[in-house]
Amino acid sequence: NSGPGRPAILNIIEVEDAAKAALRSCTASSSVFQLRDMKTVYEDKLKLCLPELLEATMKKQHIKKSFVEAGMVDEETGMVPVFDRLIGTCKRWISSSVDIGIPKIMKQHCRDQFQHLMKIQMNEGQISYADMDEVGIPADIGSNGLEVLKWRPFGPDAEHLQSAKTINAAAQKRHREDKRRKKIIEDAHRGEIEKNAIDAILARNESVERELKEKKESRSLADATVADFLELKPASKLEDFIHARKFEGQTFQRAKLAGSDGKLNKTRYKGQSASSIEESCSIEEPCLVWLAWKLRTNDVVLKKRISAPVSISLQEPDFIVSYAGPERMKTPSDFLRDQSWVDGWKAMVKGVGSVTMVTN
Repeated sequence: NSGPGRPAILNIIEVEDAAKAALRSCTASSSVFQLRDMKTVYEDKLKLCLPELLEATMKKQHIKKSFVEAGMVDEETGMVPVFDRLIGTCKRWISSSVDIGIPKIMKQHCRDQFQHLMKIQMNEGQISYADMDEVGIPADIGSNGLEVLKWRPFGPDAEHLQSAKTINAAAQKRHREDKRRKKIIEDAHRGEIEKNAIDAILARNESVERELKEKKESRSLADATVADFLELKPASKLEDFIHARKFEGQTFQRAKLAGSDGKLNKTRYKGQSASSIEESCSIEEPCLVWLAWKLRTNDVVLKKRISAPVSISLQEPDFIVSYAGPERMKTPSDFLRDQSWVDGWKAMVKGVGSVTMVTN
């Protein structure tokens, strides 16, 4: 696992020097800074000189140099990795002591496996730790000088912890597509669980509403009293009634309803009467009976979920046939007689001219 590492640090110094030079040139050519207090002008310098700073630092040579010096690409083509420079960035081998790093014979073994591993990189888009272990590549050495026994993840589920990969490799595209399908299926499964849970809560709430309405001639929840709610058993009926009017998800968030003491029970204390609940309970000292009674005229905010169709198929491109008919081979003279074709080539290809065609 090699990266820009040390060469990148050297390149950062070079970029920093270029930025400093650009800033000096910009400020020297501007009279604005010479007339103001230099202690308060630093931010203005950066704002005014930002184009010059970007032009001096964001150059292709600075970006490419880190990768060249790290061995990730060669200097000539910018495409081929260089083994010696890749090895040079590996911390475990930078030591003159025989007790630190890897013996020479093992270094040669790693060199011999380079082409094999590069084929894996080309075919799979990434070299896994299993691939390196299979050909005897030694484990990573940590900052304490000991082998790192735990492999770093190399699948599509841990992008931020992975070693270098070729993003547009066919195998990596398949991995990402498999991950997308898996996530769609998992999201659909979680959505179905939530839908069923919410359906059950709403069904129980409707049952509680019917029970309360049956006690009143008006069949209205507005006429329900604290005593009516106190008679509901078990206390979970009160929770369902409150849940449907207070929360939009499947979870009954008890902590948001609890009082200053963090408690939320059916009543504030055992044997509490309906009149006591109505007089003494409050937002600071609530109970389930009092909350349900207060919310009796509120609309139900918990809504049913709709199961969306799950599609995990690959998106196929649309093909449009613009012309279909008998095929006829054109001769060169046929193309030359087509003036629009000739004019197109004249405009597109440098050096294309026209000649007079003589026919017998």
